[in-house]
Amino acid sequence: MKLKTPILRMYYGELISPDCVAVNTKEHEAFLDELVKTDEEIQKLLKRDDTVYALYKKAMDCLGGMMSEEVAVYYAEGFRAGILLGMDIAGYFDK
Repeated sequence: MKLKTPILRMYYGELISPDCVAVNTKEHEAFLDELVKTDEEIQKLLKRDDTVYALYKKAMDCLGGMMSEEVAVYYAEGFRAGILLGMDIAGYFDK
């Protein structure tokens, strides 16, 4: 069986896929645990006022969307840099 080249693996989403990247450091886990605990406490307090709670949920949804968009933009920029490096290695800029 012939192995796929890295370029083909990227094309088929088997290499450098943002969906396959898992952040599993101890630091990340600690921050996530603290975030979940704090968020639960905040939500308990905010549920006393439906308007404030709805605004909080909307703000958190926007924050999540912003973070997802930021990750996608950084991924795309890293991919562009990789292509430019590959072109440089191939001698494209020497012409």
